[in-house]
Amino acid sequence: MGAWGVKLDQNDIYADVRDLYTALLRCGLSDEDALNKTLEKFSAYAEDDNLLFRLSLADVMFRLGRLTNEVRDNALHIIDSGADLDVWYQSSQELGDARRKVLAALKDQLCGEQPAKKKIGKKRYKKCSWKCGDIYRYTFTSETAEKYDMLGKYLFVQKIADYFVPDSDMKIVSSLIGSTGKKPGDIYPMIHIWISDDADFVPSPQHSSECIPTMWCKQDLDDRKPLDHRFYILNFPGKSSSFEFVCNTDPIFPDKERFDALQQSCLKPKHLTWKFFEKHVIGRYMFWTKHIDIFR
Repeated sequence: MGAWGVKLDQNDIYADVRDLYTALLRCGLSDEDALNKTLEKFSAYAEDDNLLFRLSLADVMFRLGRLTNEVRDNALHIIDSGADLDVWYQSSQELGDARRKVLAALKDQLCGEQPAKKKIGKKRYKKCSWKCGDIYRYTFTSETAEKYDMLGKYLFVQKIADYFVPDSDMKIVSSLIGSTGKKPGDIYPMIHIWISDDADFVPSPQHSSECIPTMWCKQDLDDRKPLDHRFYILNFPGKSSSFEFVCNTDPIFPDKERFDALQQSCLKPKHLTWKFFEKHVIGRYMFWTKHIDIFR
């Protein structure tokens, strides 16, 4: 049954029920439809797994303030019958007794007052307003920049394409709610980056070899060959002024980089989060230009 402990959430079924039910709600289904789709998904479970499913469903729905009388009564019947305890007592007396306490606590919970219905926000997807070819300037200001003598240097980024990340919830629920045409998800800016001391520097095709790689072939440290230069930015700070617009030009691709081949391969661009933005960018720059690994 894929369990690693006696607690209600210490099994694969609980995680599957929680993830599916909440994903359905996030995708806009009503409470009733989300429940029906969840029941449909797990309807073919064998007896032992079905017991775990019913108990898990009751707990998940209770915690979200959506427990129905039918689901509650079904779970209480399982607890009162002792049907779920057999497999645990077959393993050991200790496990059986521990599981009995877990179920007693669940019964008290289900018979008590249900919490208020938790708000499940409607899905909103990220989409960067940058246009393909836009170049932006960013000034390093962090403690990491100061530590590695990068304070006041400039990062130049150019958006070269959109990077689409499908909605993870849709991967879970698509078989139940069907295709809705265009796949939903977030669209992030895929970028190439340059670093310069000059605020008036503008990347151009003649600077393609200076583009900072995200990955290189595993060769001798002094003979590395860049393989991929693509980053994408997962999020942005509250103030958009962190990036200053410079201009829009044709996307610049480093020499010999097969962008089409990279897109078709399983190789994914390197993601950057805002919390560690400067550190990750500086880390790539220091390792590529000075053979210094700042993450050690």
